[in-house]
Amino acid sequence: MAQSWPGEPHNAEPHRYAGLLWVSMEKPPSDCRPATLDIFQTLTDGPSYRALNRNNTGGTL
Repeated sequence: MAQSWPGEPHNAEPHRYAGLLWVSMEKPPSDCRPATLDIFQTLTDGPSYRALNRNNTGGTL
């Protein structure tokens, strides 16, 4: 998990994602995608690594 970085965060894939949001990983928004929920859970209380096998449909996260 990044502690600091230079510059400002930006949406590098606007064709895939509508934008960027700062949200609580412990209480994500109700419309959060399943893949994002998996990542949040792993970062907050999961193992230090995890293999996720997902069907890549090209959709947005």
